[in-house]
Amino acid sequence: MNILVVTGSVSTSIDSVRKITNTATGRTGKLIAETAAMRGHHGVLLTSTLPSTRIFNWQIIHFIDFTELLEKIKYLLFNFNFDAIVMAAAICDYLVAGISPEKNQVHQISQGKISGHLPELWIRLIPAPRLTDLIRSSWGFSGQLITFKLESSISTHELISRAEKSRIRSGSNFVVANHLETAEVEAWFGPNLKGIYNRLERQNLPSVLLDALEIGVIN
Repeated sequence: MNILVVTGSVSTSIDSVRKITNTATGRTGKLIAETAAMRGHHGVLLTSTLPSTRIFNWQIIHFIDFTELLEKIKYLLFNFNFDAIVMAAAICDYLVAGISPEKNQVHQISQGKISGHLPELWIRLIPAPRLTDLIRSSWGFSGQLITFKLESSISTHELISRAEKSRIRSGSNFVVANHLETAEVEAWFGPNLKGIYNRLERQNLPSVLLDALEIGVIN
């Protein structure tokens, strides 16, 4: 299979040197790409965190922030014939729309560096486009799609419910659902043929995810 794996933290710029980002490392996406390579698959790892080693038969492409990620995904989808996409990146929910040293006077993002001596700084945030929802509806991708859902301080039942709603909205085949509090050790992956999300040890996620892509279902 030819697979696109998108991974890492996705930031939004405040000015030319400052960003709002998150704590994602890109490790999960890298492990998925490495596992796929060991199984004979090839593809592209689109990442904000460049790995220290190459992955056999895989092209590694770096992105800086949300704007660059958006453009590179569009380019790759229209120029590469991917069989599957794994959206493992922690994509920002909001974008910086303007900044100001005074409340209610927010201006466009500065092209330079904001002074570090202002008494306060106001930042206006607006919802970011949901890239996972654009892959099928706007860009016409028809292959297999796996998306990720991260939530905090909710029950597992609610986590899975939200994951399934996001899966239906994006048209993805499968979703990896995570509790922020336990994401380092476990994940929920589904739905299987019975509509159930299975709990996985985190270390087993890359293999189980590739199994699903290869056979088209979760056992």
